[in-house]
Amino acid sequence: MARKADQKTDSVLDPIERVTEVIFGALMALTFTGSFSVASPGEEVRTMMWAALGCNLAWGLTDAVMYLIGLKVERQRRVTLLQQLQATQDPERARQFVRDALPERLGEAASPGVIDALQRTLLEAEESDGAKILADRLDHVQGAEQRRERVATRIANDKAAYLETWLAHDTGGRVSPARFFQALRRRLPDDGIVVADDGNHTFLVAELMPMHAPRTFFSPSDFNSMGYCVPGVIGAKLARPDRVVVGIVGDGAVRMTGLEMATAVAQGTGVVWFVFNDGELAQIAQAQQVPYNRKTCTVLPPLDLEALARANSVGFEAMSGDADIEGVLERVLSSAAAGRPVLVDVRIDYSKRTRFTEGTIRTNLKRFDLGTKARLVSRALWRRITG
Repeated sequence: MARKADQKTDSVLDPIERVTEVIFGALMALTFTGSFSVASPGEEVRTMMWAALGCNLAWGLTDAVMYLIGLKVERQRRVTLLQQLQATQDPERARQFVRDALPERLGEAASPGVIDALQRTLLEAEESDGAKILADRLDHVQGAEQRRERVATRIANDKAAYLETWLAHDTGGRVSPARFFQALRRRLPDDGIVVADDGNHTFLVAELMPMHAPRTFFSPSDFNSMGYCVPGVIGAKLARPDRVVVGIVGDGAVRMTGLEMATAVAQGTGVVWFVFNDGELAQIAQAQQVPYNRKTCTVLPPLDLEALARANSVGFEAMSGDADIEGVLERVLSSAAAGRPVLVDVRIDYSKRTRFTEGTIRTNLKRFDLGTKARLVSRALWRRITG
């Protein structure tokens, strides 16, 4: 194993000599170009200058490659020698190994005492290097573990602080997303399955609902297909009948595949759909509200969810505010455990934007040039003023 001490004694590795070679090469190129310009004033001197510098660069690269090859060969020779010394029990054979590794004339002139001293030095240096390498690696592992703990602590603290902002938010009497997911998490087993549709609720689940086991959260994250949740919940329950399966779906997406609830009744699958009902396609509506101060084609007509549940012969519960959360969860999960599917009308509060919505707005604004940003901001302010 090659060590830094060996490298310092090798003239090829001397940094001063490396810098000197570079300066010398540059001076050669300049001298050559200057001489050529005096001899042939009509020629293109700049071209010759670049050609000379290119030659010097090629020379330096070739020198570097040859050095690396030589370093690898020398390192392998040393490894081989150490392996031979550690493997042999014959002192005379060990001396011969060391003598063969020395330059020819020096090996012939060295006495047995000198050879023995060199052998001891090599083995002691190898043990010292091995101990140092082991200590360095141990320090690296311990440092990585400490960094991992710091990162995990920071993530936990950031999540707790983010949750507090949701808990402190005034919901205006409607259901708090944070309190709903806290209560659902407490009642849901670690291997319980949550299926989300596409919409604002998708990111609320991601931000506020911890998952305690792999493959327990399903969402149409690639193509964002609205209407995924209602049939997805049924499929998850049929595939894992021993698991508790619930769905989080918006009042827009439930209009697309809501009649599939009849399949759950026909198959006797005990599942729960929580419909986050706010009367809008909230994810798009919030993105429209910020720059335009208006909502276009994202406000939904009223939907009688109780009638929808009754039409499909599934149970129904209404969750109008935070006071209803615990009681409704207890009843619907008990009903699902008995094999009866249930639809829950959750009058959710969407007045606080998710991190995803805030990040999308900032990212889109950041990618515009200054002029476009100024126009968008001024237009948004004007619409705020004029309505």
